[in-house]
Amino acid sequence: EVIHPENTEGFKIPTMLLQPIVENAVNHGVFHNKGKGMVNVTFNLISNSKLIVTISDNGVGIKKSEEIQKKSLHKQKQNSSTQVIKERIELLNQYKKWFVTYKLINKELGTTVQLTFIKNEEN
Repeated sequence: EVIHPENTEGFKIPTMLLQPIVENAVNHGVFHNKGKGMVNVTFNLISNSKLIVTISDNGVGIKKSEEIQKKSLHKQKQNSSTQVIKERIELLNQYKKWFVTYKLINKELGTTVQLTFIKNEEN
């Protein structure tokens, strides 16, 4: 489910960060959930230059996902996708058009990632 109030439609963000996070939520969270899996993406415009994007799932949680990954051949892929996200944030912050922060909220069940995009109005 994607929740985006109308006031967020004009705020253009680099989507290259969202795709791997949503993919991780599906592949490492809800995929292993025995019930109905759900991924929510919420856009919250704080000001003309600040947007918070929250991606949350009702999956098995990070701890359980790591236990599953230890038994799986896909362990390296998860580590590399997390690294890709961090590298992309570093790259965006280097160009100074955006200041992006990444916050991981680990819950017993489910995971939430919060990205804050602050647009540098000078660039």
